[in-house]
Amino acid sequence: MKKNFSFIVAAIVATIGITSCAPEMYQSMLQTTAFTEKIDSSSMETQRFYDPKSKLQYAVTNDNQNLYIVIKATEEQTQYKIIRAGMQLTIGNVSKTNPIANMQYPLALGFQKPTSKGTERKSGSAPQRPDISSLKLQFKSKYQEMHLTGFKPEVGAVLATHNAFGITVNMDWDTLNTLYYKAIIPFKTFYKEKLDLSDTTKYFNMTFTVNGIEMPTKEGNKEMGQGAPEPGMSGRNGMGGGGRMGGGGMSGMGGSRMGGAYGGQSHNDMTEANKVKFRLQLVVKKN
Repeated sequence: MKKNFSFIVAAIVATIGITSCAPEMYQSMLQTTAFTEKIDSSSMETQRFYDPKSKLQYAVTNDNQNLYIVIKATEEQTQYKIIRAGMQLTIGNVSKTNPIANMQYPLALGFQKPTSKGTERKSGSAPQRPDISSLKLQFKSKYQEMHLTGFKPEVGAVLATHNAFGITVNMDWDTLNTLYYKAIIPFKTFYKEKLDLSDTTKYFNMTFTVNGIEMPTKEGNKEMGQGAPEPGMSGRNGMGGGGRMGGGGMSGMGGSRMGGAYGGQSHNDMTEANKVKFRLQLVVKKN
């Protein structure tokens, strides 16, 4: 009797462990209004979900031709990490081990050494707060391309953020200093020409990855920050999680101010990647 009881307990524990590790299942919503990648009043639409680790708010919708993604970051620390380390969007098929498609945007800017007068730090002192404003200017002036893998061969590996294939992505700030990431990905570029009723039973494994910042180390007499990674180098990969946004899940619109270099976040928080994983069930518009 004791053996049977122990077996039952072990089975329950194992089931709970498997369930807790499985990505959340979300149902997409049908995109019924015009969607633009521009950062304007349409960006204020409700982000349905919130991930507390990465501090990202997000929503994914679709129609029969396209997948639409909106990601929102109100925290300045999160914005800094996205700009410096880069971000990846991965679409996977649950029936396959490897992802279907992966889009890297934005590409990594790398570590920035504080350059303002008086910001040099002594050994053991806290890092200086980075200049987020200058990072914004760098980003807007330099990074107008995405790196793709897993898409159909004719699409190519490197594309401008606006291109003939209809894959468009934009990242910018609104007047309240909130960072928005908006993307349109046509199904025909990685899956099929358009959805049909058979796709209502299918779903994708979705992952948003905010890479970890690669911190350079001292070499000889070089100061920390010299020899920073060149743009396009990906950051570290790690683990994270996602969740449905609760009533108190949303951060303040202005975001928090950064204290020191990382706004109160530990070194590990900045160097480890955050992954938001979920399963997305598609919806199909009936003709």
